[in-house]
Amino acid sequence: MADEEYSLPSSFQDFYLFDESVEEFAGTLTEHLDPLVLNENLFVQYTGSIIDQFQQDSDVSSDGGALAKQNQDVLRLETYLMENAALAHALYDELAKHYELREVDYWSATGMAEILGKYLDQESVGFPYEVSYREHLSSIVLPEFDLDDDPKPIDLAIRDRLLNDEGKLETIDTTLQAFFREHEIGPPPTETMRRFQGSDMWDPEDRTAEVYEADARYIVPEGSDSPNHERADPIPLDESSIDLILTSPPYWKKRKYFTDEGEKIELGQETAVEDYVSNLVDALERWKVFLRPTGSVFFNIGDTFKNKSLQGVPGLFAQESQKRGWTIRNEITWTKPNGVPSPVDDRLTSRHERIFHLVQNDDYFYDREGYIDIYDTGSNPTDVWEIAHDRNTGGHLAPFPRELVQRAIALGCPPAVCDKCNTPHRRQTNKDMRGLMNETSEAELVEHLIKYEYYKLSPRRDQAQRAIKKFFESDLNSTHLRAIQAVGISDAGKAMEFQDGAGNNDETIEEYAEAAKEVLGGYFREFTFPQRQTVGWSSCSCDCEPVPGRVFDPFAGSGTTLTVAKELGYDAFGADLDVSHWEDS
Repeated sequence: MADEEYSLPSSFQDFYLFDESVEEFAGTLTEHLDPLVLNENLFVQYTGSIIDQFQQDSDVSSDGGALAKQNQDVLRLETYLMENAALAHALYDELAKHYELREVDYWSATGMAEILGKYLDQESVGFPYEVSYREHLSSIVLPEFDLDDDPKPIDLAIRDRLLNDEGKLETIDTTLQAFFREHEIGPPPTETMRRFQGSDMWDPEDRTAEVYEADARYIVPEGSDSPNHERADPIPLDESSIDLILTSPPYWKKRKYFTDEGEKIELGQETAVEDYVSNLVDALERWKVFLRPTGSVFFNIGDTFKNKSLQGVPGLFAQESQKRGWTIRNEITWTKPNGVPSPVDDRLTSRHERIFHLVQNDDYFYDREGYIDIYDTGSNPTDVWEIAHDRNTGGHLAPFPRELVQRAIALGCPPAVCDKCNTPHRRQTNKDMRGLMNETSEAELVEHLIKYEYYKLSPRRDQAQRAIKKFFESDLNSTHLRAIQAVGISDAGKAMEFQDGAGNNDETIEEYAEAAKEVLGGYFREFTFPQRQTVGWSSCSCDCEPVPGRVFDPFAGSGTTLTVAKELGYDAFGADLDVSHWEDS
């Protein structure tokens, strides 16, 4: 395939969008596996004087290995994996599944050795993989030897080497188990979340986290008029200053948080469930004044048994909040694998609660794309969250899981907001192309396509791999690729017209697209759906600096919501009748 005027992909691997976790995995595995594989014993089958062969110059590796330093980078397993994306991602995915099963006591370190052997000890590989690791090393090393015959690829024996070296097996196993625990089992590290959410523009150390002593049922902005309220607990928060309210109120008839006369008026101790729900929604109405127009509420609420029957509290809350004008965008089911044991023997143990996502307007902030990136949910994340209660949460009676807070913030809180006009910064991706095509010249658009690698496809998709193979086996070039991009953006599948610098329609783009279709057949569509990537964040035109997104928990308790929000780079505020839990934490 000839290289055209635009610097688009020139090799098979150029088309693949490498997963960041797979890149990190390649480096981690290399650090521990290379010393086992790349040593003089590996090549003893070809010569008994391996070191002499590589001492053509004095630059020999200091660890006693046989490989000259100038060859070490190209011999590294990491180099091979980065040049063979499909195999690297397949190896990563199988090890991730292996270590997920290890969390529930399936398999053992032997299974890890078997998987590494399966992917790295093959003499040759077939499509979609390009070259085996044995062939890769052999093509570099064997020409250094004066061999009469055409030898088979070097036998790495990685599985056997690991199984025969218990110390090395345990070290690699422990390292990979920790790696996959961090990257695939449970939520990702905080820094990774900050980067995906765009909140890494702020230093968490500079963020605010404050809890005010006040009753959530009666809070109002400090200094505001409240003629319609019989009681008002002012707190130092402005109107329209909060982006996300995330809270979990006391559940009805579950426990008493206060004694003496406090218990007579405490939320959750109402005689009738209807009164409890009405008080909750009254409080929700109070909080509305704090929300920006684009703000959201994530409201966690559980049910209660009375006279052996569930009272349907979540459903009553949903009905009442809708009557008051709230829109319920989701009823999320939070399943709890490690809930509190139940002594009852005539019903199943409850292991779920509801989280309602409520909004006031249609134009609320929502970062579904960022959520998908963080939690690797695939293109259709669901409304079921399996989240265990956090362990070692101290003495507070109803700890809020950190992951639940993280998920709600990822979906509902912008990384930055204009404090003047309340416009949140919204994610822009390479899938949102229509406006860009209408507003830019062809040269600018092509530059944009290249910069954000719109041609990148998933190394995990078999169809994408076959599409790339057909592309490189053909006479298609970057102009055809550019035409494919144009066709794929329109709803009807018809080519949209590009304009050249003079403003004239370039109708030949349709001809190139048709030519590509004839060659690629059904695989044509693979190039019209590039891997989604973030290309920037939209903002307003106000002449002022943005502020971090702001989170508020009216029932702050020990302050889990505030702590997590601050760590992620947001400002966080709370209210509670008893601030001692927050102060202690």
